Amino acid sequence: MSRTSIFRLRRAGGMRGAIVIGLALALVGAGVGTATGAVTPFQQVIVVNPPASPIPVSGTVNVGNTPANQPVTVTNFPTTQKVSGTVDVGNLQGTQVATKRFSKFIQMGPGFVDEVTVDFGQTINVTTLIVAQGDDDNYTLDLGGFEVATDHESNFFENFTAGVPASGALIRCENLVLDCHMRLTVLGF
Repeated sequence: MSRTSIFRLRRAGGMRGAIVIGLALALVGAGVGTATGAVTPFQQVIVVNPPASPIPVSGTVNVGNTPANQPVTVTNFPTTQKVSGTVDVGNLQGTQVATKRFSKFIQMGPGFVDEVTVDFGQTINVTTLIVAQGDDDNYTLDLGGFEVATDHESNFFENFTAGVPASGALIRCENLVLDCHMRLTVLGF
């Protein structure tokens, strides 16, 4: 064999090798898939998370690198929310039970000049004020510096939504001829 024929054989062998390698790569590419959407074992995955079937999350979710106070807007809730567990409503005053009571019978003369200052002996946050036995009497009543009843005739009853701090009351008889007599009662805390 001459040198030329050996060179041709090698060259022919090299060409066959290149064809075999190219064919192998083509088969591997067909098996893996192409960008044209051919079905392969390596598919794109799309996660769908509809409200009817949410994806559960467990463990700790890190939301680091945020400022301490973030505004949060929560929407899409129904008007009424179910609440369970303990709910802290903060500094609400709530309903106060009446723990203090003062009551006194008062009698005074007629004529727009007679008035009585009643001292409770302590400051009471008054939640209920009652004037009983005030039949046919006209009187004006001040509680804690505020006029509560003006030229009122007969009995009087008032509940206050918040306690009115008072250490006494002022009652003025406004009868023209007869004297005034009544029982003043305050309840509070």
